Amino acid sequence: MSVPTIPLFSGLVAADVVASGATWWGSELVGREGLAPAIAVLLVASPLGFLVARYAPLPVSRRLGRRSGVSHLGASADLALPRLRQLVIEVEHVLTTGRLVVVDVAPLDVQHKHDLRWFAGALAHGSTDPVARAIARLAGPGRPTGVSQGPAHELQGAVDRHPVRFGLNGEAAVGEAVGTTVRVDVDLRPMGHITVADEVRKTAARCLSTLQKEGIEPILVSTTLNKPELMRVSEQVGVSQFHTGTDVSTVAASLPQDSTGVLRAVGASDRAGETTLPGESGEDTVVRCADPSIESALESIRLIRTLRRSRRVARVCAAAFIVVAVPLAATGILSPAYAAVAATVGLLLVGAVACSMVLMHSSPPAED
Repeated sequence: MSVPTIPLFSGLVAADVVASGATWWGSELVGREGLAPAIAVLLVASPLGFLVARYAPLPVSRRLGRRSGVSHLGASADLALPRLRQLVIEVEHVLTTGRLVVVDVAPLDVQHKHDLRWFAGALAHGSTDPVARAIARLAGPGRPTGVSQGPAHELQGAVDRHPVRFGLNGEAAVGEAVGTTVRVDVDLRPMGHITVADEVRKTAARCLSTLQKEGIEPILVSTTLNKPELMRVSEQVGVSQFHTGTDVSTVAASLPQDSTGVLRAVGASDRAGETTLPGESGEDTVVRCADPSIESALESIRLIRTLRRSRRVARVCAAAFIVVAVPLAATGILSPAYAAVAATVGLLLVGAVACSMVLMHSSPPAED
């Protein structure tokens, strides 16, 4: 039982006891036996319906979440979601895929662009270097021979009997360039430059746009990307706020704690995602996904919205049952035995409504 539920449950119990006492006192005042109506009121006005409304949809939501990769759904995540106004996002693995891609091909002569792609790509097939593997996707394997790997992404060999070499571009100052740029020489003459950088997830811009429409401001953070690289990512995904050279916890600590959440990649290989929503002490507001991508995080938020909607509808049903049943019990129409049966049916109905709402809205719902 979470901390916010305890005072609510205590208040409902107190209201139930007061209603029963008032029923007993009123019945005795008019000369009727008041014990039976009072017991009936206690049974049908039990706050157990509100507890069922809160906890019944949680295991169903978690079961559905596991099917879509949500390994943990905090019991109080739905309470914390409306507070979320800013989400600090770790760029690595969340917005990027963890692999390099070519972002620019710049030949010294525009007529040689195809040749630059072909010779560099064909030679790169003979290397396991991550920069070379990105360049290899520019062309087919060709017929590279005599391939040798050197330091600093240097690679040399021959493609169709043409000597080819590429390595770091010494003209680019460290920390001031986007990604990694290599200079490509063919037949011992420079042909141009190729730049590779972290691949941004194709769904990142759409997912972040959805968050912004829902009133959640994304803030990007990276510990490894330099400012030009992070600026490139931020422009590509449509986010204006970003911080480099720091971590998500530090940035989140400088923002309002009651409205700021954190999304990061976790695990030994950064192959899981964790979203921590702004919560109060004692609340479990953490959501973990097997996939660290922003799309998985957005799906988990949709799951939380479904849980929140289901709990709200179930609470309305529990309250409606009490409103209908208490007058019947207080006037003696419902005996304690019938009240017990009605209370049991009411609890089952509330639980059924709560679980069915989760199942009905398991697909992406509208805004809450």
